[in-house]
Amino acid sequence: MFTGGGNVERGFLSARYGGANTKGLTYRVYAKAFNRSAEYHPDGDNYDRWAAVQGGFRTDWVKDQRDSFTFQGDLYSERAGESVTATTYAPPYQQIVTGNAYLSGGNIMGWWTRTFHEGEDIQVQAYYDSANRHEPNFADLRNTLDIDYLQRACAGSRNHFSWGLGARASHGHEPTIVSGLYFDPNTRTDQLYTAFVQDNISLVQDRLTVEVGTKLVHANYTGVDLEPSGRLLWTPSDHETYWLAVTHAVRTPSDGERDFFLTGLIGISNGVPFFARFNANRNFQSEKLNGHELGYRRLIGRNLYVDLAGFYNQYYDLFSEDIPGAPFVENTPPPTHLLLPAEFGNGLQGSTMGGEIAPEWRPTSFWRLRGSYSFLHMVIEKSPGSLDVGTAPQVAGSSPQNEVMLQSSFDLPKKFAFDFDYRYISVLKALNVPAYSTANARLAWTVGHYWELSVVGENLFQPYQVEFPSDPGPNVAIKRSVYGKLVWRSKEN
Repeated sequence: MFTGGGNVERGFLSARYGGANTKGLTYRVYAKAFNRSAEYHPDGDNYDRWAAVQGGFRTDWVKDQRDSFTFQGDLYSERAGESVTATTYAPPYQQIVTGNAYLSGGNIMGWWTRTFHEGEDIQVQAYYDSANRHEPNFADLRNTLDIDYLQRACAGSRNHFSWGLGARASHGHEPTIVSGLYFDPNTRTDQLYTAFVQDNISLVQDRLTVEVGTKLVHANYTGVDLEPSGRLLWTPSDHETYWLAVTHAVRTPSDGERDFFLTGLIGISNGVPFFARFNANRNFQSEKLNGHELGYRRLIGRNLYVDLAGFYNQYYDLFSEDIPGAPFVENTPPPTHLLLPAEFGNGLQGSTMGGEIAPEWRPTSFWRLRGSYSFLHMVIEKSPGSLDVGTAPQVAGSSPQNEVMLQSSFDLPKKFAFDFDYRYISVLKALNVPAYSTANARLAWTVGHYWELSVVGENLFQPYQVEFPSDPGPNVAIKRSVYGKLVWRSKEN
């Protein structure tokens, strides 16, 4: 178990207990809670305090050499402060509301595995999840049931084959809290059916492997979407590996595009309120990706690893914000107002390319260094015939082009340990978020066999930094924080 607290992490507690018997049964139960203060708000409106409690259990039973079972579940309750925009067609038309989002729910899952031989088995998993979300301008009450089947088999010593089926039903109810944000229909059951097949073939034993397969997805919003993929793995020696992957993937529509209506106030024109409303698009299609990846890993000497990876992705039918017509006078819902019609469309396309280098070095037995540098270049543009209002530059400029991460871990004398993590994130041009660099540090001391004391500092380089814009209101910045932590472990751990 562990506990602690500080200036942002006001208090946290976590405990876990487990055991086993001689008949193959193991179990554990846990509980945890935290209370976090607000981050930095330049206007002093510290609305984003966050508190949560969660508990759960897991049991595993190995009945014999053939059958094993897992049964687990969780319950949680959270309160998260937030600031939202509430729009109504009646005065005052639009206002900023601060309040709490109340989040609660639970889940339960069962898993059965029957093993026939090494690499040959069947697995069946089922879970039920219930989630409740109540916010000042939105609510979502959802129950989900999911069942998955997987079978693995071998055709000779070099051909490993697997296939599976899945079914999911998610029943959601989204009651209207404010008239400017609603779903129609506000109660529905979404269904998702999947199937996949995959073949792993060893062309040259321990040296060259190819993996091919596809996934079929059928959602109630679309027909059948195929997601084929292929992967090649070449290991010319025990010290280096090359890999190549090609993938086609889709993001199927949700009720957020097909059934969602969102209104915002533009202003007052000659005493008449002027709104823009994004209407549900019943014809919204799946977003599509063609992905290409290439990677290399090498062990240099005994203590240095280097990973290199690059990618080039093409995107089609991406989410867009379209203006399909001119403003008009609308009388329903009252009072009379001007309305600019809008809808969510598939009007963007583009590509991304980039790469990453991630070395790991152990200069001594007590010191480990890890690092990474990643580069991302995005080109997002309107598709031919698109009615997008101009969101392409926003999408392309909302991700950092450069990221740097450095991690150092020391095992010091007298059972002390020191960890230091540095990160640099480049500017988010479209969001007016400047580049920043910061670091986290941890000093820990192990006392005897059971206790550990540590002091942790996060975001140390400046009192606060903005990492992403806030809407509505001024940007919320992440504060420098320091907290202490006490850990106790039983003898068995």
